[in-house]
Parts: sequence; C-alpha cells; structure tokens
Amino acid sequence: MRGPLAPGRGYAAGDEPPTTQGGGIASPLIEPDISAREYYESRLFTSSDGIFTLEVAPIRQLLMADANGAEVVFQFAEPEP
Repeated sequence: MRGPLAPGRGYAAGDEPPTTQGGGIASPLIEPDISAREYYESRLFTSSDGIFTLEVAPIRQLLMADANGAEVVFQFAEPEP
C-alpha cells in the first residue's frame, strides 16, 4: 500500500497556460451615442391597484465602446407582453 502524495500542483498532458491576448472586453464600457439605441414597441403597464399606468419602451439593443475602442453590442430579449 502506498502512502499519500506530497502536496503539489496538478497537471495533465496537453495543458497550456491560459492566454492573455485576444478576446474579451476592456472595461469601462461607454455608450458613445444614446440615439443609437433600439427599442421594442411601447407597452402599457398598470399597477395592481389600477391607479398608475406607465408607457414603457423596452430596450432592444445598445451599442457600447470598450476602453480599446472596440464596439460591444448588447441585444436584449423581448419581454413577455
């Protein structure tokens, strides 16, 4: 019977160090042009007591720029009616 292994870093054949180049979004994200936003059709939401009704246009898409100037697109699902 063998004894326990000494503590150490595990490894496996083919392991490569994680890359630090390529991919990813550099913080911070900035919205350069608010008029570029896209919206779904407006909807009316009424409070449960019926006193207040709000008209809301849910956001469909936002265009942002990261710290490197790359375009970042946020696309949102359409909310339930």
